[in-house]
Amino acid sequence: KMEAEGGGVKWSAESAELKRQFLRAYQDAQWKLEREERGVTVYKAKAEQGPPLYKGEIAYKGLDMDTVWAYFQASWPKRLEWDASLHSSCSTIEQVTDKRTVDYSQTLPALGGAISARDFVDLRDWEKPDENTLLAWGGSVQHPDKPEVRGCVRGFNYPCGAQIKKWDNGDLHMTIMWHTDIKGWVPSSAVNRAIPEQMVSL
Repeated sequence: KMEAEGGGVKWSAESAELKRQFLRAYQDAQWKLEREERGVTVYKAKAEQGPPLYKGEIAYKGLDMDTVWAYFQASWPKRLEWDASLHSSCSTIEQVTDKRTVDYSQTLPALGGAISARDFVDLRDWEKPDENTLLAWGGSVQHPDKPEVRGCVRGFNYPCGAQIKKWDNGDLHMTIMWHTDIKGWVPSSAVNRAIPEQMVSL
C-alpha cells in the first residue's frame, strides 16, 4: 500500500516489484498459440494466479521506436486517435518521473455490450536498456485521486508489460503481455474471445 509523502507518492519500490513479476511471468509461462490474424500472433498461457496470460507479437516496417511507443503508450492523446476500445477519459493522474506515471484508463463496452465498461488505475514505467530495446511494465495500484465510481467496474491488471526490439534489418518487433482480471460477472468464454480480439486490433 502506497502512502502519500510531501504531496506526492513514492512509487519506486512498487515499480521495481511490478517489473520483476512481469519478467518472471513472461519467462516462465508455457505459451500456446491462440490466434494469428492481420500480422499479429497471439499466445495464451496459464498463470500462477488469476486469469490466463496473453501475449501478442507483431513486426513493424518503416517506423522508428519512439513513434511506435508514443502512439502505443507514451501519449494518451495519440493512443486515443486510433484505439477505438478506449473512452476519452483516459489520462495521466500523476507524472512521477519523466518515465513513470500513474494512469487512469476506461474501456468501452465490448462484444456488443456483453462486457460492460471497465476502468483501471495503473502504475506504468519504462526504460531503454540499450539503443535497440525499449522495455515497459506496469500493473494496478490504488490512488487517492481515482476512487471507484458507480457505473463502471474497476478491473485489475496483474504485472504486465511490453518490449519493442529493433532488429538488424531495421524492422521493429513488438511483444505485449497482458494479465487482466476484468472483474464482474462475465463468462470466461467471452473474456477469452475479447482479449485476443483486442490484441489483434492494436
